Amino acid sequence: MMISTASPTTTFDTLHDASALTGSAVLAQARALLSAILTVMSLLAAAAGVYLLKSALGINLLPWHSPLHDLLYHLVR
Repeated sequence: MMISTASPTTTFDTLHDASALTGSAVLAQARALLSAILTVMSLLAAAAGVYLLKSALGINLLPWHSPLHDLLYHLVR
C-alpha cells in the first residue's frame, strides 16, 4: 500500500472561497444557482397550474379542502 506524502493542492477554504475561483468558475456557479432557482419556480408554477385545473374541472381528491386551497383561493379571487 502506497501512502502519498505530497501536500494537497486544494483545501476546503480554496474550494469554497469565491476569491480563489476564476471568473468563468464563478459564472458557472452563478448559472447553476440560477438554473436551480428557475427549475424550482417552474415546478411550483406547474403544481399550482395543475391544482387550478383540477379545481376548475371539479375534481376532488379528498373529502376536505387541500392545504393549497386557502393559499390559491386568495390568488384567483
